Amino acid sequence: MMTEHGSVGRQGHERLGATYLAELGFSQKVCELVGAHVIAKRYLTAIDKSYYESLSEASKISLRFQGGPFTSAEIEDFERDGHFRDKVALRGWDDQAKVVDLAVPELDAYRSMVLRHLRLQSSPMFAQDRK
Repeated sequence: MMTEHGSVGRQGHERLGATYLAELGFSQKVCELVGAHVIAKRYLTAIDKSYYESLSEASKISLRFQGGPFTSAEIEDFERDGHFRDKVALRGWDDQAKVVDLAVPELDAYRSMVLRHLRLQSSPMFAQDRK
């Protein structure tokens, strides 16, 4: 989205990512986690002022368009989510992905894990997980 500060991200990008992964055959859980990374940002900014301060200006601006930090009721509701901790962890990894020059394995290092996951999802034994 464009603001007077320039581009601050694609509105709804979390849903686009989740939909894309679902179309590729990733599990419902993986898609749900990816789809919740904005929600996790809203949660973290509500419970941790230092987290909010660590955000880039663009991320702070996009936060306003994403609904702002959670209310107390939203915090409680999110913390009851069965994947709450995983969603927060994924948000942390998303933040680390923005660190310039961070040493990480090459993308190919994850190939076998991704392929194993996709094979499991296409197995009839895991059909109920895709619903």
